[in-house]
Amino acid sequence: MAYRAPPDQLIFADILPAEWCQEHGPIGIYDGYAVHPPVCLIRFLRARKNADPRPPLFMHGRSSPHGTTRLTAVFFAGTPYDGGLSFYSRVIDGKDEAKPVLIQNIRQVEFHRRRFFAGQPDPNDASHFSIDYEVEGEKGTIDGWLQDNDTVKMEVRDGPAKLP
Repeated sequence: MAYRAPPDQLIFADILPAEWCQEHGPIGIYDGYAVHPPVCLIRFLRARKNADPRPPLFMHGRSSPHGTTRLTAVFFAGTPYDGGLSFYSRVIDGKDEAKPVLIQNIRQVEFHRRRFFAGQPDPNDASHFSIDYEVEGEKGTIDGWLQDNDTVKMEVRDGPAKLP
């Protein structure tokens, strides 16, 4: 639960420019998206029952406000056609297989050229993590928190998806 992908590791994108592919190496295609997940995360997910087909934007140990530690994974739930920002989470307690839980659609507008980078745990708040994103080249950050009921709360901190 301690692996941390580099913050500039691109995980998911609608479109990747050719120069990015040349610099960062091979990618996969899933449901119309270009994906470039860290290999260790994909190996872990494939070893579990009912593994998610999409790579996680964030997967790390987090602790709820009351101190319960869980492996927390967040995935992009959108499609190349919806233009929105939707996510689902799996909170794994080590005993039972976690079912995916849809997180509220953060913002449903017509976004194109979405990119999501590897989420980062907050060293100062054990429940918190952040995921950097870009829409049409404009950068922003989405925050997430593990809750006491084993759900994940997410909200846009800044960038093009921030509500006015």
